[in-house]
This record gives sequence, C-alpha cells and structure tokens, in this order.
Amino acid sequence: LELLARPTFYVLVLGAIAADYTTLVVHGTIVDYALDKGVSRKTAEVSMTYCSATELFGRLALPLVADLRFVGRTNLVATCFTAMAATSLALPYTTSFLSYILVQVTTALFLACVATLKGVLVADNFGATAVPMFWGANGLALIPLLLANPFITGYFRDTMGSYDNLLRLLAGLQLFTALAFFLLAFVQGKRSARVS
Repeated sequence: LELLARPTFYVLVLGAIAADYTTLVVHGTIVDYALDKGVSRKTAEVSMTYCSATELFGRLALPLVADLRFVGRTNLVATCFTAMAATSLALPYTTSFLSYILVQVTTALFLACVATLKGVLVADNFGATAVPMFWGANGLALIPLLLANPFITGYFRDTMGSYDNLLRLLAGLQLFTALAFFLLAFVQGKRSARVS
C-alpha cells in the first residue's frame, strides 16, 4: 500500500494507460483510416504488417539506447511519447498511402519502445515486487477507457466524420504524458544529484 502514496507510481500508470490506449486506437483504426485516405481494401488490410518490422526494432533497439546509458529510461519514454504526439498530429495531414504508412510505422516504433519499458520503469523505481501491483492498477484504470472506446471511436467516426480529431485528442494525451515523464526525469535527476 505504500506504493499508492508515491506520485511516481501514478505517472507510471498514466504512461501505461496512454500507451495501451494508443495501441487500441492505432490497431482499431489503422485499416479504416487507410480506407478513408483512398487506399484499396487489399492495401489497407496489410497496414499492420508494415508496422511489425519497426515494432520489433522499437522493442529491441530503442531500449538498448537506455541500457547503454546514452539516455535515461524515463527520458527515453518521455521522448517516445513526444514523438507519438507528433505522429498523431501528422497523420490527418498525410495525403498518400506512402506518407500515411511512414507515419504509422514511426508510431509503432516509439509505441513498442514504451510497451517494453513500462514494467522496467516500475522495477527500476520500486523493485520487481511492485510490478504485479502496477499491472493490476493499470488494468483497473484501463477498464473504463476500454468500455468507453467503442463510443469514443464511434463518435469521431460517425458524428464527426473522420478519425482526425480522435488523433488530435490522442496527441494531447500523449503530450500530457510526455510532460509528466519529463518532469519525473527532472525530479529523479535532482534527487540523484543530491545523493552524489
């Protein structure tokens, strides 16, 4: 229960929720959104396949950057969320399938890195014994969002006519999360400087 009194825990849960919701939106809309861009159904249906290579790279190579201490893990996650916000904002302005898929594979790259580092950051900050509590809190916090998601995506698709504003809303969530992680990295840096 001591874990629940730590603000860092809530920042990490926020990051997990933002990453999981980004995954949900990307996977749930990638084919329809490609069709909206004028792509044939056959081409649209393989959109996720194009993302798999960069997702693998994002899961293996980007975390290695932090492991080799070129950048801290918290800063890396913050940078990934910033990049995802930029790609979410860029996606509505893509005019060809090539530009569309380039933005999507870039999103997959950074999203995969965050997905890999979620549990690692919890273990770094609170020890491995806190990871199950983190996953439980993440799951509980995600339930209302998962239940509401069909209504959210349906509203943007059916009422507003496209996913453009959903992506802008998602970019806002990603940017807010990035700021929280940059703030966390700053506080952690100050703490470690005092200890040294």
